[in-house]
Amino acid sequence: MVLHIRTQQAVSYGSDARHKLDLYVPRGGGSARLPLIVFYYGGSWKSGDRKLYPLWGRGLASLGAVVAIPDYRLFPQVKFPGFIHDGADALGYLLQEADALNLDPSRVALIGHSAGAHLAASLALDPDYLCQAPQHRITHLCPISGPLSTDLLQFDSVKDIFEGSEPEARRPIKLIPKAASLPKTLLLHGGKDTTVGPHNSVHFANALKDAKADVRLEIFDQFAHVDILVRSWPILRLGAPVWPMIRSFLQDL
Repeated sequence: MVLHIRTQQAVSYGSDARHKLDLYVPRGGGSARLPLIVFYYGGSWKSGDRKLYPLWGRGLASLGAVVAIPDYRLFPQVKFPGFIHDGADALGYLLQEADALNLDPSRVALIGHSAGAHLAASLALDPDYLCQAPQHRITHLCPISGPLSTDLLQFDSVKDIFEGSEPEARRPIKLIPKAASLPKTLLLHGGKDTTVGPHNSVHFANALKDAKADVRLEIFDQFAHVDILVRSWPILRLGAPVWPMIRSFLQDL
């Protein structure tokens, strides 16, 4: 039984000012090693702050997992794939600290919203990003409202961020054949999302099904791009089924 959640703020995982993460560690659950959940927020690769997501950190930690919410460098400081490398470095740091954090590196879940969903999916599917990490296994992936299939060069608002990159690298759907193993995946998307169309999650789910992965897709017709994130917060879910679905998805982590 988890008695309380201890927080550690601004833990450094690298040398840049943006290389910080917040940890949420459950206490009172016994001596067994705990799974790890990393949550990557969105912001069009131009904005975002880990300090805005304590409800996510505490809510996920209440499930009996160590939770990390990292910052990562943003455009124009870096272009793709700089922020993906930062996400990998944060995860690599956590895996290297597995003994100190009482983590089981064979039970890792990545969750992300929007740009963070793109980041999480890229890390889960491309083994090259984590080639320097110790033995690990990403078993669960939950992209929320992610640009997973669209070629981002089509959009003027983010075109500069992805110019010069290979299509197979910047589109997570193209990374599926490259994956060493495919994680159990829950895709969540708002049907009213005009920022990142729900076809991204539909196409991604179909590609995972074709690859014989364990995948579930849920489209919430009433939600737009940000609604699905806010309504899924454990304390502010306002009757929405998003959080119970995530909780159920992570039960076997």
